[in-house]
Amino acid sequence: MACRPCRIPARTVARRYARLVDEGAMRVICEIEWSLLAEGLPATVWIGTAPGRAPEVARALAARADTPFVALASGAADVFCMLHGPTRADTTRALTTELPAVPGARTLRTEWMLRRLTSTSAWRLPRLTSGQIDALAGQNTVQYSAHPRDTPLTGLERDTVAVLRHDARMPFSTLARTLDITESRARRTVAALLESGLLRPRVEVDPRDIGYAVEVVLSIGCRPGAVRRLAASLADHPATRFLALTAAASVFTYGGVFRDESTSPTSSPAVSRAARKSPPWNAPCRWKCSSGTGRPAPESRGAGAQDRGGGASAGAGARAR
Repeated sequence: MACRPCRIPARTVARRYARLVDEGAMRVICEIEWSLLAEGLPATVWIGTAPGRAPEVARALAARADTPFVALASGAADVFCMLHGPTRADTTRALTTELPAVPGARTLRTEWMLRRLTSTSAWRLPRLTSGQIDALAGQNTVQYSAHPRDTPLTGLERDTVAVLRHDARMPFSTLARTLDITESRARRTVAALLESGLLRPRVEVDPRDIGYAVEVVLSIGCRPGAVRRLAASLADHPATRFLALTAAASVFTYGGVFRDESTSPTSSPAVSRAARKSPPWNAPCRWKCSSGTGRPAPESRGAGAQDRGGGASAGAGARAR
């Protein structure tokens, strides 16, 4: 039981867990490699909007099925999103025709993500001791494959993933009714996806709810020859949630969470020596998170001034309450 390594009574753990889930502060979802759901490379898109139109543009983007992450921003743009269409043609059409036509959008800057170096599922809240982490890991009864299969998903697997991505706690009986299959087949399908490493359950928590008031997406450039060193420094930073190699003037797209600006990755001497000077940035208001069901803020303040200079530009947004 999870309560034993933490030395907390089982009833207390169950009560706290239920309260967090009921209040929407914590969700159990499933993560899957995006390359299995879509063709080609994903893109990051930095969007400049007409004054006062950023929330409207963010809502329109969050409603799309091909945008796993959308946030209000300041610095490099007013809105930041990640986009990955089901096919290369879908992605091209979205970038060249559909996104420019979104009411309120004025400018778009696109960067292709060549390779993901870290993902949000690898980030851990630094609260447990190494002994507690080892004890909890030992209770995992599912043995994930070290080399997930690279064959396309079947139609049933795609439908299963589409459901569990938003609610990994769904009972097999409910999943079976939703997909119109038998419960035994639902169990086998989920077990195969888990054991192959294609589907990984994880807990989704808004960083702001646990004391990380500053959430950023940075477009970071560096000097030639410093790419590997900077990648290692960023990947090892405890606040790093996402890091990808991009095909653009900026070398990396970085996502991280911090308690305040003084703990940002650019405050690290190793990072500062490799990266170019970073302009000011602030915390984003997320309209959509990586699972595809992020909580929009009820209202938001206007985004900060545009800043298109420098090698590490900010994708940080005005916080909303």
